[in-house]
Order: sequence, then structure tokens, then C-alpha cells
Amino acid sequence: MKNFIITEGIESTWHYHISFEDKPHVSLCGRKTMRTNLPMKSWGIVNEHIKERYCRECKKLMNVQKDTISET
Repeated sequence: MKNFIITEGIESTWHYHISFEDKPHVSLCGRKTMRTNLPMKSWGIVNEHIKERYCRECKKLMNVQKDTISET
């Protein structure tokens, strides 16, 4: 099973996506990304000062991937 990681979009600071661990330079939604040290458990946490944003499309695609894997 492939592992998911949080990556940061190269187009905007603090705009996070989800990528496969072995492909950190492209998100599940197809955006160009770069590595970050955020653990998956921090997905969705918004700091009042920074106001991080999280890609909804990546979250949906990750859930579809998980469902597909669990069905096989």
C-alpha cells in the first residue's frame, strides 16, 4: 500500500496538498508540490496567524484511493 504525505503547493505558501510518498513533487490533484515536514495527523489544522489552506480535491482523491485499496 502506498503511503500518503502532506506536501506544499509551489504556487502559494501554506497551501497544502496530499501526495504519494514516492511522488512528492505532484499532488493527487495534479498540482506541482514540494516536500514538507508536516505529519498526516496535522491535515486540516488551521493556525489563526498563518491561516493554512488544504486542498479539498486531494482529500477526496485520497479517500477514493483508500476505498479502492480496501475493496481489493
